[in-house]
Amino acid sequence: MKQQLIDDYQTAIKDAGLIPDHIVPGIIGPVNAFELSLPEAFANESVALVDIGFKHSSVCVVDRGELVLSRMVNIGGDKLTAGLAEAMNITYAEAEGIKVGMAPEVQAILEAQVQPLGRELRASWTSLNISRTAPCRRSMSPADRRGRR
Repeated sequence: MKQQLIDDYQTAIKDAGLIPDHIVPGIIGPVNAFELSLPEAFANESVALVDIGFKHSSVCVVDRGELVLSRMVNIGGDKLTAGLAEAMNITYAEAEGIKVGMAPEVQAILEAQVQPLGRELRASWTSLNISRTAPCRRSMSPADRRGRR
């Protein structure tokens, strides 16, 4: 699967009249990590891998071992922190500390801030016509469990 994806990117770049120099497999890393950590789920389930970065989030949908969608969304941790600060009328630094600690009292506020990302994910999922009955899994990365985002 991995080599095929790289070949597909090279073909698309060449078809656009460009010459590929470097291909940075940023989206392949989370997919490979998922395959290595949960090989049975990777092969048999439909899963959305969401990486919330500072300014953007990446969404990769894997359906039974095949990467079927990869996209970037302009919603990141920075926007979540700013929204939390505004909602609580506190400074950005205070909001970041609260967000990282994931205090129970701010969970509802953060959930409201994440709703646009959820809508983007739902739209991506729906566009693929993946069955709602397909097995799904919700998990946090080790970094998220340690409170690093």
